[in-house]
Amino acid sequence: MLTIWSTWWAFTSTVPDLIQRSTLLDNSYPLVVEKPYAIGYVSLCLVFIAANIFLLGTIYYRLKNQVEKIPVMERKVIIALGVIAVVAITTIISSQLLWFDKATALGYQPCPAFTLLIDKSGRTAWVKDTALCEDKIVKKVLSYGSFKEMQDIRTLQINRAK
Repeated sequence: MLTIWSTWWAFTSTVPDLIQRSTLLDNSYPLVVEKPYAIGYVSLCLVFIAANIFLLGTIYYRLKNQVEKIPVMERKVIIALGVIAVVAITTIISSQLLWFDKATALGYQPCPAFTLLIDKSGRTAWVKDTALCEDKIVKKVLSYGSFKEMQDIRTLQINRAK
């Protein structure tokens, strides 16, 4: 039950981040927070779901047949789970590389270390104007890198331009 809950939580809390991180770049937000773990959670959810299905099937099979030897089907499923794990890891790495390439092509660059999002492991603020990295108001607004904070910073930039 705990595995099902944790899988559901990870999936529902990270899918919106994945959608938002792409749309924020496309909509030219002045600041975008990269959360590299988001795609990893989704990939791991798929691995957990496959592993749970396999585990439940194995328990059922073992209780029904009371066999000690691992059948051929179980070996094939174990190999398939290994392949799914490799695909998940490959997806994580490739999505990060593609995101960095897209952000760079659109004129974004990461803020220098210790400017924004200090002590937020794995999160990096990407900006079009590096002056935002040192902006005191932006530092106050941006504490977690949430979508609302990025919207607030966008509104702040629009109001400053007027």
